Amino acid sequence: DTWASMRYTTMSNPNPMIITLSNAGDQHSLVLNQLRDRALKAIAGAKDSIGWWEWSSGYDQIDDSKEFWKGVAQANPSLGKTVHPDNIRDAMNDDPSVFKTEVLCQWVTNLSAAIPPEKWIACGEDDLTLSEDEPTWFGIDLSPDRKYASLVAAQKMSDDRFYVKLLHSWHN
Repeated sequence: DTWASMRYTTMSNPNPMIITLSNAGDQHSLVLNQLRDRALKAIAGAKDSIGWWEWSSGYDQIDDSKEFWKGVAQANPSLGKTVHPDNIRDAMNDDPSVFKTEVLCQWVTNLSAAIPPEKWIACGEDDLTLSEDEPTWFGIDLSPDRKYASLVAAQKMSDDRFYVKLLHSWHN
């Protein structure tokens, strides 16, 4: 609502310009995601007067490697001037999703996931198969922007663990 109010107020000027600054977002960053989608379409050739400048790391790990620091520099052009490397090091133990968004300026799926994606992936077992003889629950998850959907199945295993399997995913 705030964005819409501001954006349409600027139409009273014959040559309006809106300049915004932000870090990367997640799936809930509605305005930011819409602006980025517009920009990517404009980069691909769509007619749009939007300008987009993005500084983000091309390295996906949080470690102390040479590649990591190269990515930090890509995402933080003022590294060594106004952003001190020790402050980055101090933040490396923060929540990985928040660190990736705030420091590496990378887009993440969710900033407040109940189970961090890294931990969810780490507990996976690729060789399990669903049994036709066990009770099975199915679920469909749709992203807030309706661009992604997933179908999963879950079964209780004999040792009181649950097995969840991704059956199919869609992208609009």
